[in-house]
Amino acid sequence: MVPLLSKTAQGRNREPPNGVCHEGGLSPDEAAVVAAVDESWLLETLAGLVAIPSWQGRERPAQEYMAAAMAGLGMDLDVWEIDEAELRRHPDYATEIEREDPLG
Repeated sequence: MVPLLSKTAQGRNREPPNGVCHEGGLSPDEAAVVAAVDESWLLETLAGLVAIPSWQGRERPAQEYMAAAMAGLGMDLDVWEIDEAELRRHPDYATEIEREDPLG
């Protein structure tokens, strides 16, 4: 299994409150969260995301992929079209690269 927490996060370099940690350095709540992680789904979703070309301002397909993944988990999403022309008119607008059809 891939370690999900650093040594510091596991409590090795900090003293936990009495009764919080068990073997392995995680509290019962932390252990329950780690046990609930569906590693195969996580890796499959990550593999799908990194397979999508999404550089140089063309992030929309990756954004749509992640929105679908999050919606599939039951999350309520607020997705909207970003008006690049309106943003460019703002006096503090700056960008490293131009975006194509960005979503917020």
